[in-house]
Amino acid sequence: MVQPPPAKTPSAVPPLPRLTFRVAIAGARELTDEGSARLAAGWDTIASTIVAELRRIHASRTGEHIARFYHADRPVLRVVTGLAEGADSLVARAAVEMRSRQRDIDVELGAVLPAEAVAYRDSRDVAHRPVFDALASECAFVIALDGQMARPDPDTPFARVRRGRAYRAQGALLLRQADLLVAAADSTQPGRTGGSMETVRAALERDLPVVFIDTARGGAWFIQPFHDLAAALAADPPGTGALVEAITAHLHDVLIDPDSGATAHTHDEGLLEEYFGAPGHAAEHAAVPPVNAAGQRRPTRRERLWRWFERQFQGDLPPLATDVPLEPVQPWRARATSLNYHYAGLYRGAYLLNYTLAILAVTLAALSLVLLGQQHTPQVAAVTGEEAALPPGSALLPVLLALAVLKGFIVVTIARNTHQATHESWNDKMVDYRYLAERLRAMYYLPLLGSFEPPSAAPPQYASRVVRQSAVDWLLEAIVRSIAPAAFAHPVTIPGAAGGSVTLHLLQPDARSGLARLQAQWIVAQAEYHRRLARTMDRLHRFLDSWGRRLNIAVIVFVVIDIGLTIGELTHVLPAPVAEFVSANLAWLVFLAAVLPAVVAGLNAVRFQSECRRLADRSAVIRTILRGPVGVATGGRLLAAEQLNERMTFAAAHPDTDPGSWAAEVLRQTETVARDMAEEVGEWSVLYAKELPEP
Repeated sequence: MVQPPPAKTPSAVPPLPRLTFRVAIAGARELTDEGSARLAAGWDTIASTIVAELRRIHASRTGEHIARFYHADRPVLRVVTGLAEGADSLVARAAVEMRSRQRDIDVELGAVLPAEAVAYRDSRDVAHRPVFDALASECAFVIALDGQMARPDPDTPFARVRRGRAYRAQGALLLRQADLLVAAADSTQPGRTGGSMETVRAALERDLPVVFIDTARGGAWFIQPFHDLAAALAADPPGTGALVEAITAHLHDVLIDPDSGATAHTHDEGLLEEYFGAPGHAAEHAAVPPVNAAGQRRPTRRERLWRWFERQFQGDLPPLATDVPLEPVQPWRARATSLNYHYAGLYRGAYLLNYTLAILAVTLAALSLVLLGQQHTPQVAAVTGEEAALPPGSALLPVLLALAVLKGFIVVTIARNTHQATHESWNDKMVDYRYLAERLRAMYYLPLLGSFEPPSAAPPQYASRVVRQSAVDWLLEAIVRSIAPAAFAHPVTIPGAAGGSVTLHLLQPDARSGLARLQAQWIVAQAEYHRRLARTMDRLHRFLDSWGRRLNIAVIVFVVIDIGLTIGELTHVLPAPVAEFVSANLAWLVFLAAVLPAVVAGLNAVRFQSECRRLADRSAVIRTILRGPVGVATGGRLLAAEQLNERMTFAAAHPDTDPGSWAAEVLRQTETVARDMAEEVGEWSVLYAKELPEP
């Protein structure tokens, strides 16, 4: 269940994402002339293959291909390196040269450094420092972490630990910028801490494919995440044709929805058209969700009905703290959130309306039978003693006609409501847009820590039916790739290694502010949200359950009374006044015995459709994961964050023992919370994977 947005929530249509593919480079720092030649040839094959496929996909935008949901701007090939000697610099120079040659592809160079830029540059060989300055100034962005690169003379074990930790952090951040890792190294060497081979293994563990160029033996392998690295490198390298085919297939899987092939399914097409307000979308959905003259989202009648019902169990609560949005991400998430609220309100209001109207229809039908029965019920007239039968033309006939018309209107309304909810996929869209909004929430936090790859959710287990989310996954990944790290960078001038100055577009993750943001805006706020939701859903469940029980008992009581009075009349054991009362009111007892079961069925149906009990239990568990059990001051993810903050504070007070690279640890904490939330919304999708039935 999603908290309703404030009235000012905009629903502006966001721009289409740019067609973007990202390549990270990890390679040996020491290359022979032969190794450099092998890397240059291998990179030329890889880059030309990627460029050709980007051109092909971009050219297909005018067809029915899902690529038509990419922006018309030129595709982007983003190459990210560590700007070290050897392989990093070779590929970075090649990317700069490629950028000058390409006219229909934007080649963007980026860098991830393990430490502050000057400290990292000064840790490199003297001959490489001017090369570093030249390449860094060509980068659209430089992500500089907070590692410690000092190399004392003589070197110490702790200094080596610091540098190893910094290089590991660099490798981890490098993989958060990539759709493909290109690694160049000697496969026969074990590698160093945080080096190329370790980065390759980390990439495969993250389900990121690797093109491995063996600079010593020659050859290039395309290694899938599910392949064993040692076994893959032990085999003979495939030919150039096989490598090109593998890279092309990978680009297709990444850039085109793999579940739908060349053309998206109807549901996927409609979802993407609606999200982007694409031309040709059905006219009745042109303004989805509805907005007022100021462009603010306007709740539908069904949504207002559900919100009124839900407020009866929420109590008077102060507003929750909200995420502080990042401007490059805001349009995408605002649109997803607005559509989520819209369809959640439609779906929940629809089933609440349906079951309420069903109870009313049964009530009207029973009332009609009562009136008809009373019209022909023999009663002892107080004066004449004649049978009281309503004559033809009585006022009862218009009443019965009005009741019949009203029942017909209710039945038609229920049918139309159900048809709309089912055929317009309100439930599926509610799930899809919440999934997208929750996944994009992570992008309010990760980019400031240098990461542009939100962790994925584990697939729901043991569910016979889950809502398809291939279009949403494609859209999420397209948006994330389209968000340029350069949008978060700021120009910073540093002294040049050979004199003068160098301007870098720098993104420096701040571990302390990132951790504080994670604690206050995500962990604490979401824990409070789920605490409130658990309480609301528990109150709703107890209300529906208790009234269902009471009305069940009432039904039994009325049925027993009805049977008893009927037997009493048949056996003539009732006193005359009682018999007269029974004759006059027996139909009303039957009326109650008919209506009350309908009310019970309606209450049970709302309880089933809202999944209030399971949502209450699930939110209580999420709250425990985030903040610990109720009654515990601090626990769960919040406790882990506070412990990390204590370690960082201690390290700052004792710089001689500070291992550095805290931003990478804060990133891991943030990704853990992001994964928790992604899995939570995945489980939520299973709970709500059901259509709206007719009562």
